[in-house]
Amino acid sequence: MRTEDKSSKESPIKCVMDDFRRFHFAVGEEILRIEFEHELKGFLETAAEQSVEVMSGLSASAVSSGAMDASAWEELLQLFRERSQLASEADGAYLALHASSAASESRHALLLISIRSRL
Repeated sequence: MRTEDKSSKESPIKCVMDDFRRFHFAVGEEILRIEFEHELKGFLETAAEQSVEVMSGLSASAVSSGAMDASAWEELLQLFRERSQLASEADGAYLALHASSAASESRHALLLISIRSRL
């Protein structure tokens, strides 16, 4: 699972879900068809080389904006929860989380706790 939001606390423009959908948003099998270079693609290539089965998935990126809108965060968190529930038999999870100023440490902790409770 991957999320990336290039953000600036100084920008008055909030990052919303439409920003992710316009720039990059892939769920489930769609992540296997991502063509641009990023860390998730490298992970998927290495997993395939090692015969590791990849289950579920979510990849979302947004271009520069302000901090993430609370409703966008809630929707992403719900999607992470749904995808991790689908992969509840997995041995582990790959997370590539970006957006240091868009999501507080407590939000990242909530995400990790949520995923861990399902795996």
